[in-house]
Amino acid sequence: MHYFQGVITDATVCGTALDHAVLAVGYGVDSSTNTPYYLVKNSWGTNWGENGYVRIGMNGDGPGVCGIQELALTPQTN
Repeated sequence: MHYFQGVITDATVCGTALDHAVLAVGYGVDSSTNTPYYLVKNSWGTNWGENGYVRIGMNGDGPGVCGIQELALTPQTN
C-alpha cells in the first residue's frame, strides 16, 4: 500500500497474508542493484507505485516476497 518505487526484497515489509489478486506480467533484473524481480500489475490504478506496477524480488523456494509464490493461478480454457 505504501510502495512508491524500486524492488521489494524484504519479505517482512509486506508479509504473506494475501488479501487481493494481482497480475504478474513479466520479470526482469534491476540494472542498479542486479536484483531479479517479478513485474506485477496492481488494481489500484496508475497513481500507485510505478505507474500501477510493483517490482517484487524473486526469492527461491517458499512463499516468496509478499507471498508472490504462494497462490499462483493460471487461466484455464475448455
